[in-house]
Amino acid sequence: MRGLSLIGAAFLCFVAPAAGWAQQIQTVQRVAPSGRPQQVQFIARMEPDCRSLPMDNLAILEGPAHGRISMERGVDFPNFSPNNPRSRCNTRKVPGNKLVYQSAPGFVGEDGFVLEVIGKYGNAMRTRYQIAVR
Repeated sequence: MRGLSLIGAAFLCFVAPAAGWAQQIQTVQRVAPSGRPQQVQFIARMEPDCRSLPMDNLAILEGPAHGRISMERGVDFPNFSPNNPRSRCNTRKVPGNKLVYQSAPGFVGEDGFVLEVIGKYGNAMRTRYQIAVR
């Protein structure tokens, strides 16, 4: 029995710290018209002086059950928060990726998907999109 206690204690030493790394998934709510494409996010990477940077790796981890997601290169206005030094870049269009959702024809209700963005240093940010299709 003592051997099992030691194994259990050793297991906790290695597993418990990993649990501290559990990442919260940000949730974003959007509304989309049934059967029609709707841009739900614009993703751009920029320096604080507004120069564009190469795009991070983007992946759909969970696809929508009642529609589809596409990522299209394009230009749009970024939407950095006011406390971000890049917020001054919000006044002009920049290159980036448009995340576009389109429901199945005739579908009305709730749908969603999970997007993961992996930064240049390996940091991963996951976002759950909840789409109210009307």
